[in-house]
Amino acid sequence: RKVLSLKEKGEIIEEADRCANLPKVKLAEKFNLATSTLASILGNREAILRTIAKCGAASSKRKNSRASPYQALEEKLLDWLIDSQEMKLPINSVVIREQAKVIAAELGIDQFTASSGWIDRFKNRHGLGNKAVFGESGNFSFNYLRLLMKSHTMEDCNFI
Repeated sequence: RKVLSLKEKGEIIEEADRCANLPKVKLAEKFNLATSTLASILGNREAILRTIAKCGAASSKRKNSRASPYQALEEKLLDWLIDSQEMKLPINSVVIREQAKVIAAELGIDQFTASSGWIDRFKNRHGLGNKAVFGESGNFSFNYLRLLMKSHTMEDCNFI
């Protein structure tokens, strides 16, 4: 049994579109797949392409497109994240967890806890990394600022 990533499935779909006249048996042989596997991939074309578009670079690692039980919450949270990143606001797992709880309360989802496992799966589902965004450049380092503050004193500044 061969398990394909979403990215590989997308490539198979693209090849099927490019070579529309190629018999499915030949296409399956080209990718070393059973014809039934090829038929399943092509039959789920829309869902696979939608998931690839949503996941971005993470689609090369993901094998399936399992939906979350909190789909409405995740869509609102993702919209909020996109808006926050456009404004270059600092975002990390703690901020995501707190905003998820706020959105869950707005949607009337009482049993939602925003566990670390849920946060990790949410990030994986949507292709989000663990990088926080700061300032206009998006790469401000607080560690560097702390180092500067320790190595300089007010006397070094000559404010007189």
